[in-house]
Amino acid sequence: MSTLKSYARFLELFCLFVALPLTIIGFVYKWFGGSMPIYYDIADCSKKVTLYTGLSIPYGSGQSEATMALISRIASSCIDGISIALLVWACICFIKVLRYYQKGELFTANTIALFNNMSKIIFAWALYEPFKFTLLSIVTTLSNQQGQRVIALGFTSNDVIHIFIVGFFLIITSLMHEAYELKNEHDLTI
Repeated sequence: MSTLKSYARFLELFCLFVALPLTIIGFVYKWFGGSMPIYYDIADCSKKVTLYTGLSIPYGSGQSEATMALISRIASSCIDGISIALLVWACICFIKVLRYYQKGELFTANTIALFNNMSKIIFAWALYEPFKFTLLSIVTTLSNQQGQRVIALGFTSNDVIHIFIVGFFLIITSLMHEAYELKNEHDLTI
């Protein structure tokens, strides 16, 4: 039990002082610290994945480039911010679980509910990621000249793996939640 408590404490400190700050700092730097990333280059995507299905459709707009660049940066950060917010929310749930573990509460209603919530949040993140790529391809190319703006549709093997693994985690946590409720019903009937 003391080993579990020490691991839980280490993971809590790691999440609080490494994972969360690096995620937030990386997000801020990505969208507000340098040149704006563009999300339509199929060659860049295929370097990181084994399967890439993409389609690019040019579209046009008559607004000024300076205005569109600022609007694109803000809109892109909001689209990517949804993904970051889901990950931070799941990380906060994980930190709460770790704190319960440090108190010695392993399979309580609180920990099981937090695991169930965390799996739903991460599943929403896994489903959102492929749509995020398409939205970012539209928004990040808004300030390009006419004929160079694209709508890129992408679904990678990493997306499939994320959805599969997180879906598996969601099923396991749902089973844990159901088993806990059945145990409580059984305790009440005896």
